[in-house]
Amino acid sequence: ANVIDISARKHMEAMLTEREQTIRVIVDTQTELISRWLPDSTLTFVNQALCRFIGRSEAELLGRRSLALRWIREDELARLHRAIEQGPRHVKPRQRENVVVDASGCSRLIAWTETPEFDADGKLIAFQSTGRDVTEARQAEIALKESEQRFKAIFNSMFQFMSVLSPSGLLLEINDTALAFAGAQREECLGRYFWDTVWWNATRNARADLQASIEQAASGQFIRYAVEVSDRSDNKRLLDFSIKPVCDESGAVVLLIVEGRDITETRQANELAAEQQTRFKALGNNIPGLIFQLCW
Repeated sequence: ANVIDISARKHMEAMLTEREQTIRVIVDTQTELISRWLPDSTLTFVNQALCRFIGRSEAELLGRRSLALRWIREDELARLHRAIEQGPRHVKPRQRENVVVDASGCSRLIAWTETPEFDADGKLIAFQSTGRDVTEARQAEIALKESEQRFKAIFNSMFQFMSVLSPSGLLLEINDTALAFAGAQREECLGRYFWDTVWWNATRNARADLQASIEQAASGQFIRYAVEVSDRSDNKRLLDFSIKPVCDESGAVVLLIVEGRDITETRQANELAAEQQTRFKALGNNIPGLIFQLCW
């Protein structure tokens, strides 16, 4: 009789079993929803995170089709197959999102990444799928977008000239009122140092004064002064101008809010009123009794 030493084969099988168990442990401890399914969407593997998310056991899921579970739609599966028909070399992992009902009956938005697997002959044999619950992230994105839209609507409807700067003085945002005043386009202004923009050509010292004021505001000081700027017709206008620092929780300045109110007419009216008052006072001093007589 022939005696065959199978100890090496047994050792190899033991190593493979141990490796498979290790891989299974690693996959089952992941928070991502991991599955493997055949080209017709039949599930051949699901990790424990996916089972917990769906509220079903591994035995209940294996052998079922992702299509029947509504994890993928017919048109999405068809798109995957159309891409694969171009050949394995042209296929890359594909991302998609769809709604999946979790164990509590709530609809959750899942971002899936599907990676096709091919055999040695280039034939599609399976898909490796990884899903992440992005419900809160998408809701936060929507809320942020809506908040930005509300901010822009309010920001651009203000009669004052408003802008937002970085602490170094870079222009991050500016409202429509300020742009219309100077006849400027938002794209040509954003990202530039504020003192290098079109608003500060009226006087020789305007740019230097603004740069110094921004440096002071960046150190945490509130700055306010009157400044003369040029409008789109090169007319000189007087602004009540202020720079307010915005700080984070640690007290560091993270933004500068700039506001300018056109006070040209107000200043002119005040000067005219002061001039008229001076004239009446002089007239009253030179013509005794005139004011009393006019009152009668």
